[in-house]
Amino acid sequence: MTGSDVAGAAPEVDESSVIRRMIWRLVPVVFVCYVFAYLDRVNISFAALTMNADLEITATAYGWIAGIFFIGYFLFAVPANVVLAKVGARIWLSSLTVAFGVIGLLCAFVQDQMTLAVLRFLLGAAEAGVFPGIIVFLTLWFPARHRAKVLTAFIIAAPVSAALGGPLAGAILQLHDALGVAGWRWLFLVEGAPTVLLGLAMFGLLASGPRTARWLSAAERRWLVTELETEAQAVEGTAGSMSTWRALIHPRVMVLCVAQTCVVVAFYGFALWLPQLLARLTESTTAIGMLSALPFVLAVPTMILVARSSDRTGERSKHVAACYVLVAVGLLIAAVSGTSWWALVGLCLVAMGNFGAQPSFFALPSIFLTGARVAAAVAIISSVSNLGGFLGPYMIGALKDVTGGFTVPLLVLACLGLVGTVTILATARWSRPNAATDTPTASSGDREGSTR
Repeated sequence: MTGSDVAGAAPEVDESSVIRRMIWRLVPVVFVCYVFAYLDRVNISFAALTMNADLEITATAYGWIAGIFFIGYFLFAVPANVVLAKVGARIWLSSLTVAFGVIGLLCAFVQDQMTLAVLRFLLGAAEAGVFPGIIVFLTLWFPARHRAKVLTAFIIAAPVSAALGGPLAGAILQLHDALGVAGWRWLFLVEGAPTVLLGLAMFGLLASGPRTARWLSAAERRWLVTELETEAQAVEGTAGSMSTWRALIHPRVMVLCVAQTCVVVAFYGFALWLPQLLARLTESTTAIGMLSALPFVLAVPTMILVARSSDRTGERSKHVAACYVLVAVGLLIAAVSGTSWWALVGLCLVAMGNFGAQPSFFALPSIFLTGARVAAAVAIISSVSNLGGFLGPYMIGALKDVTGGFTVPLLVLACLGLVGTVTILATARWSRPNAATDTPTASSGDREGSTR
């Protein structure tokens, strides 16, 4: 059933007005939720500027502590989806937001490395259900033809959060010794407390689904429920020759896993060490906070421009490969520049390449898979590649302890970026321009299905 069909059956419903109200009522809440989730994920990188010395954390130990977040994320991603299906997206999202806010707060009180590592693991476990929960929540509300503009906000949320988080962290660290509390402890306190309050507020701000939305009229609720149920029936009726389980081990899916994992290792090796990389350029924590925002500010327009170009041409692999090249070149520049300000140029290229690749990359599985098989493919790619978030920070810390600097670690990450580039170019032979069926919109819808 199309939007016009429904409108014909219920002429009193103005579809554009309903969708607009839904966006303003629902999207800001879950957007802020994801921004806080990303802040709590990466604020340890700023805390490390002084925390490492206070807790006697070596570079290797810091890389392990920062990266263990992703082990928790990997292990609990599937269980989180199971629980979400049982209790509902609204309750689950609100509960998880309170949980990762409390865990973030507890980081302010740690006295040793092991406690911090345990909390980072638990933080990853709590956040494992946040992004899938948001996607499921939106699929409960928005018909497929409206999801692209809504879901784009969550792809952009990560760089926006990182851009805001740097200057914020730099300002909070200036509270050092206020009331006798170290600046890095203030960072966890100030960013954790609002997260808990947001989670509590979400219980009242979010409705479980259109059927309980009192701010929609009865006719609008009927139209929306009918539209969503019709779409769900169409998806359920989609048949395919390949089982979902076989899609998980499809050779092309494995190729995509390798490519994405290489770049995730490189990106998180960069992201969770960014403040310490910038500390080579300036000793001011305020300046470090401001400078750390620049790569992510530049990543937002890069993401939009690359996605538009890929959508217009229908070509995916070469767009992703070009972005992966930016990651590798950026890391190479940062490695050879040392304490030169050219290093900042390189770091900007890393963020621009990583985020610029994502919309086109996640459109690739829909070229050779359909329906639930695309969802399964995206789920396994995301889960496996997120392990790179553990390996990247740990590897750069271990290599820094051995070599005494960042040059060798950054060169290794640059090589991984090149491996990812070569791997993704291997997909070009089966990546055919087909803008009608292979679009970021379709990919987004499939990603939503992976969390049901």
